Amino acid sequence: QFFQAALGGIGSGLLTIDTTHFSDYNDVKAKRDAVEAKYKTIPVYGISRHEKLKSIHDYLANNIVYDPNIEQNLQPASNDFDVYGALINGVCVCEGYAEAFKLICDREGLPCITVVGTGNGGLHKWNMVQMEDGEWYTLDATWDDQPSNIYYSYFAVGSNTRAPFFHEDVADSTIHIPTGKIFSDASNALSYPTLSTDTYGIGILGHNTADIQ
Repeated sequence: QFFQAALGGIGSGLLTIDTTHFSDYNDVKAKRDAVEAKYKTIPVYGISRHEKLKSIHDYLANNIVYDPNIEQNLQPASNDFDVYGALINGVCVCEGYAEAFKLICDREGLPCITVVGTGNGGLHKWNMVQMEDGEWYTLDATWDDQPSNIYYSYFAVGSNTRAPFFHEDVADSTIHIPTGKIFSDASNALSYPTLSTDTYGIGILGHNTADIQ
């Protein structure tokens, strides 16, 4: 079901493309090659880790549309759940955002992992990033990408962070719950680093403010 191939320049990472929607190997390879060519050209700006992560976060939010079919309980588009949907089609769901975010972080040498679990009670996938202080933080580009604005409510946040635009009275640790159970194989579970309790660099972006740069 899955086609994996090592991509040069991203360490030991693997690009995984769900082959469910592909008719043959040549189709898989063509899409894998398209992703490889695309991700190498995506610009990342900034000097600090924080600036580079913001650049990736904003690029994805500006270039991806969350598939409305999911919200309308209709059939999702092909590749909604992988990096091809995110980077080539520009349409995906949370898995596409999270996988694309990690792929670009790997290219830039930024510590980043994907996380599976529940988000606000439903199956969800997002990222955790390690900042210069050595602590790990939640980063959810999917939820920050809203039709009206790009938000930073879930940009490098800690377990105690609250997001006024989304959940003003609830700590993030009760919203993003990392179960580690892969959607296609719930019998096994991954473990994750311990999150920082607080948001990283409060005041750098302005806490929970909209930004459409």
